[in-house]
Parts: sequence; structure tokens; C-alpha cells
Amino acid sequence: MEKGTYGPGNLSRLWVTIGEAYGRRKRMEQADYVERAARKHLKAIRDFMYHLMVFVFVNGLFVIVDVRAGVGDQAVLGLDWAYWVILFWGMGLAGHGIYAFLGEHKLEAELETTRSRELVSH
Repeated sequence: MEKGTYGPGNLSRLWVTIGEAYGRRKRMEQADYVERAARKHLKAIRDFMYHLMVFVFVNGLFVIVDVRAGVGDQAVLGLDWAYWVILFWGMGLAGHGIYAFLGEHKLEAELETTRSRELVSH
């Protein structure tokens, strides 16, 4: 487009160029959003796996200590107190697992799929 020339043909080409740039920008934003969501999901899974490793290690030590300390009158499965830690920490770990594998990441993916279907249909 020549500088200083503002004819109807040049103006329509300008609008087409602006529209193409806007479309490219929207596609890049969607790609960035999907990448951020994927990174967030992978971080949640990695954090859960770390939590699981700590859970197994620490509770294994608790079981060893509890068994070595001897069995009391109120023992459950040969444990006096370690089963309480395992029970309640296990509930927290289960919640963390639900969040990591079934949490908002699945909802975000479903929303993204719905949005892309709407964009394609219009």
C-alpha cells in the first residue's frame, strides 16, 4: 500500500490485513492457553507423585516404629497409632489425587473443546 493513498481498494486491503492479524493473534492466544493448561496439569501430577512418595516413606517408618514399640490393648491390624496417620493422611492424599487427575484440568479441557467447537461452527 502506497503511503498517503487512501482509496476504497486500499482501505479494504487494510481491513483484510487487520482481520488476518487479529485471527493469528487469537490462534496464538488459544495455543498459549492450551500450553499453560497442559503445564499446570503436568505440575499437578508431578506434585501428587512427590506427595505419594513422601506418604509411602513416612508411613512406612511410622509402621516400623509402631510395630517395634509393641502392641497395645486397642491395636488395629497390629498398630496402635500409625493407622490413624495413614487413614487421615490417606484421605488427604486421595483428595490430592482426585484434583491432579480429575480436577479442574478436565473441566478446562472440556471448556476448551466446547469453545473451539463454537468457533468452528460460527
